Amino acid sequence: MPGVGGPQDIQTYQGAISKGALNIRISMMIDGTFLLSQSGGFLTGFGNERLKIGLAKLVGDGSIQGYTGWLCEPYFTPFQVDGGYRGYPVTAP
Repeated sequence: MPGVGGPQDIQTYQGAISKGALNIRISMMIDGTFLLSQSGGFLTGFGNERLKIGLAKLVGDGSIQGYTGWLCEPYFTPFQVDGGYRGYPVTAP
């Protein structure tokens, strides 16, 4: 999943931190399937001032900017489409 971190990314960042080569703070988005497969391997408070997991991507549901994100209420009326447009569902509700 592009833009979403996994185990290799965590190891790379941790290696850079241990060498003193990471001079920025990173709050990474991680692949939810990897996170869920860890059986409690990640607990609240994982990371430090340089690296932490900020959120997990569990489901891809489109984007608001591209008008494909699926919402509960109408938010956009595409060209020649009724006013009840709510985006595209990726999974069944």
